Order: sequence, then C-alpha cells, then structure tokens
Amino acid sequence: MKTWKRNGLMALLGIGLVLAISAGTCVARAADIPTLEKELINPCPNCGGMPLAGSYCGGAAEAKAKIRTLAAAGKTDQEILDAFVAEYGEWILVTPPRRGFNLMAWFLPLLGIVIGSGGLALFLRRARGGTGNRSESPRPPAPEPAADPSRNRYREILRRELGEI
Repeated sequence: MKTWKRNGLMALLGIGLVLAISAGTCVARAADIPTLEKELINPCPNCGGMPLAGSYCGGAAEAKAKIRTLAAAGKTDQEILDAFVAEYGEWILVTPPRRGFNLMAWFLPLLGIVIGSGGLALFLRRARGGTGNRSESPRPPAPEPAADPSRNRYREILRRELGEI
C-alpha cells in the first residue's frame, strides 16, 4: 500500500515537472511581424515618419528583412523592438514609451485641452458681462452730469426739433 502511494506521488511530481517545463517553452512564441511593422517607423531618410507597415521603399525593405531575420532567430517582439531602438534610437517607435521626458507627449495635449477649455469659459463669461457670482446686485445707474447752462440750451433745441414741446 505504501509503495502505491509512493509511486503515485512520484508520478504526480513527474507530471508536474513535465507541465512546468512545457509551460516555460510555450511562453516563448514567434514574433508577430505585422504588429512589429506597425509599431516601427520607416528608417529611410526620404520616407521617414511613416509606419514601416505602409512603406515600400528600399529602406523599408531592409528593415522588414531585418525583422524577419531576428524573428527567425527566435527573438520575441520586445527583443526585436529593443534591437531597433538600440540601432536607431527611440524615434523609431511609433508611440514613445510612457516614461521620463516622453511623458510630455502624453500629458501636454491633455493639459492644453484643459487650459484651453478654462480660457474659453473665462472668455465667454466675460463676453456675456457676467462675473460668475449672480448674488451681486446690479450696478447703480450713472449719475446725471451737473447742470450746464449750454447743455440745457441744446436740450431745449433738441426737444423743439423732435416735437416734444
């Protein structure tokens, strides 16, 4: 009876070991070449700025061949991206990594939208003549100017011409 338990335990350990080894080999998968071509910029100086996937010049053909060579060598997606970054620099990536100085590429547009919206709201509030605090009483009317004899004479002339007298 003890031999059966011992053999069963050994069998379970053996199966677990086989599964652990096979799980480790399944993690390393082939590189996804179409996705890599979308994540890299064409290194050609004449066509620069376009993703590699939509480029068909000589520089793009060389870069695509290099991707296929690295993939055939068993490199993962990240290893291939790292190889291109090591050769060309971070500008080769379509989307900059979200760390360090590159965070500004992610946050500055959002900051611009927030500041622009606030400025627009302030402009519209001032253009309507509102102060934002509706509990304030309206301004009193401007006082009448002091009595001026020449002004009174012009008012009389104006009233006669308009037919008010």
